[in-house]
Amino acid sequence: MDVQKNQDLFPSTINSSIENGLKEVYPIKGRRYDIRNITENDNVVMIELVESYPDPDTSKTYRTPQVIVLEMVAGKIKKGRHYCDPDISYLDLTEEQIEKGLKGTKSKTVIQKM
Repeated sequence: MDVQKNQDLFPSTINSSIENGLKEVYPIKGRRYDIRNITENDNVVMIELVESYPDPDTSKTYRTPQVIVLEMVAGKIKKGRHYCDPDISYLDLTEEQIEKGLKGTKSKTVIQKM
Protein backbone atom coordinates (compact mmCIF):
# COMPACT_ATOMS: atom_id res chain seq x y z
CA MET A 1 0.00 0.00 0.00
CA ASP A 2 1.48 3.33 -1.01
CA VAL A 3 0.15 5.90 1.44
CA GLN A 4 1.38 8.79 -0.69
CA LYS A 5 -0.59 7.58 -3.73
CA ASN A 6 -3.94 6.88 -2.10
CA GLN A 7 -3.71 9.01 1.07
CA ASP A 8 -4.88 6.12 3.26
CA LEU A 9 -3.01 6.99 6.45
CA PHE A 10 -4.90 4.43 8.53
CA PRO A 11 -5.42 1.32 6.39
CA SER A 12 -8.03 -1.22 7.39
CA THR A 13 -8.45 -4.91 6.64
CA ILE A 14 -12.21 -5.02 7.14
CA ASN A 15 -13.93 -7.77 5.11
CA SER A 16 -10.60 -9.20 4.02
CA SER A 17 -8.89 -12.49 4.73
CA ILE A 18 -6.03 -12.15 7.19
CA GLU A 19 -3.44 -13.10 4.56
CA ASN A 20 -4.76 -10.62 1.97
CA GLY A 21 -5.15 -7.92 4.59
CA LEU A 22 -1.57 -8.29 5.77
CA LYS A 23 -0.27 -8.18 2.18
CA GLU A 24 -2.22 -4.97 1.66
CA VAL A 25 -1.23 -3.27 4.92
CA TYR A 26 2.37 -4.60 5.15
CA PRO A 27 3.58 -4.96 1.54
CA ILE A 28 7.36 -4.87 2.07
CA LYS A 29 9.11 -8.24 1.84
CA GLY A 30 11.85 -8.72 4.39
CA ARG A 31 10.00 -6.74 7.05
CA ARG A 32 11.00 -7.97 10.52
CA TYR A 33 9.43 -7.44 13.93
CA ASP A 34 11.62 -7.95 16.99
CA ILE A 35 9.17 -7.98 19.91
CA ARG A 36 10.70 -6.81 23.18
CA ASN A 37 7.76 -6.42 25.58
CA ILE A 38 4.04 -7.15 25.62
CA THR A 39 1.48 -6.15 28.20
CA GLU A 40 -2.27 -6.67 28.13
CA ASN A 41 -5.53 -6.45 29.99
CA ASP A 42 -9.08 -7.43 29.00
CA ASN A 43 -9.37 -5.02 26.09
CA VAL A 44 -5.94 -3.54 25.26
CA VAL A 45 -2.62 -5.07 24.19
CA MET A 46 0.55 -2.96 24.02
CA ILE A 47 3.65 -4.22 22.23
CA GLU A 48 7.14 -2.70 22.30
CA LEU A 49 9.11 -3.77 19.23
CA VAL A 50 11.73 -2.90 16.66
CA GLU A 51 10.45 -2.92 13.09
CA SER A 52 13.13 -3.43 10.43
CA TYR A 53 12.59 -3.29 6.70
CA PRO A 54 14.74 -2.97 3.59
CA ASP A 55 14.21 0.04 1.37
CA PRO A 56 13.31 -1.47 -2.03
CA ASP A 57 15.21 1.28 -3.87
CA THR A 58 18.44 1.52 -1.83
CA SER A 59 18.52 -1.87 -0.03
CA LYS A 60 19.35 -0.01 3.21
CA THR A 61 17.69 -1.57 6.23
CA TYR A 62 15.76 0.86 8.40
CA ARG A 63 15.12 -0.01 12.05
CA THR A 64 12.45 1.80 14.05
CA PRO A 65 11.65 1.24 17.72
CA GLN A 66 7.91 1.61 18.23
CA VAL A 67 4.92 0.80 20.39
CA ILE A 68 1.72 -0.72 19.03
CA VAL A 69 -1.61 -0.35 20.84
CA LEU A 70 -4.31 -2.87 19.94
CA GLU A 71 -7.90 -2.47 21.12
CA MET A 72 -9.58 -5.85 21.57
CA VAL A 73 -13.23 -6.92 21.60
CA ALA A 74 -14.12 -10.54 22.38
CA GLY A 75 -10.49 -11.60 21.87
CA LYS A 76 -10.19 -10.02 18.39
CA ILE A 77 -8.32 -6.92 17.27
CA LYS A 78 -10.79 -4.17 16.45
CA LYS A 79 -8.44 -1.16 16.23
CA GLY A 80 -4.70 -0.75 16.15
CA ARG A 81 -2.26 2.15 16.18
CA HIS A 82 1.50 2.40 16.28
CA TYR A 83 3.73 5.12 17.64
CA CYS A 84 7.37 5.92 16.98
CA ASP A 85 9.81 8.80 17.34
CA PRO A 86 9.57 10.64 14.00
CA ASP A 87 13.07 12.06 14.46
CA ILE A 88 14.63 8.59 14.24
CA SER A 89 12.15 6.61 12.14
CA TYR A 90 13.90 7.42 8.84
CA LEU A 91 17.49 7.09 10.04
CA ASP A 92 19.71 4.23 8.99
CA LEU A 93 20.24 2.99 12.57
CA THR A 94 22.52 0.03 13.21
CA GLU A 95 21.49 -2.91 15.37
CA GLU A 96 24.08 -1.73 17.93
CA GLN A 97 22.46 1.72 18.14
CA ILE A 98 19.04 0.16 18.64
CA GLU A 99 20.36 -2.18 21.35
CA LYS A 100 22.00 0.72 23.17
CA GLY A 101 18.70 2.63 23.12
CA LEU A 102 16.74 -0.37 24.43
CA LYS A 103 19.21 -0.76 27.31
CA GLY A 104 19.50 -4.54 27.36
CA THR A 105 15.84 -5.43 26.78
CA LYS A 106 15.95 -8.92 25.27
CA SER A 107 13.90 -10.18 22.32
CA LYS A 108 10.81 -12.19 23.20
CA THR A 109 9.83 -13.12 19.62
CA VAL A 110 11.03 -12.32 16.11
CA ILE A 111 8.60 -12.35 13.16
CA GLN A 112 9.91 -11.97 9.62
CA LYS A 113 8.00 -11.65 6.36
CA MET A 114 9.86 -13.36 3.54
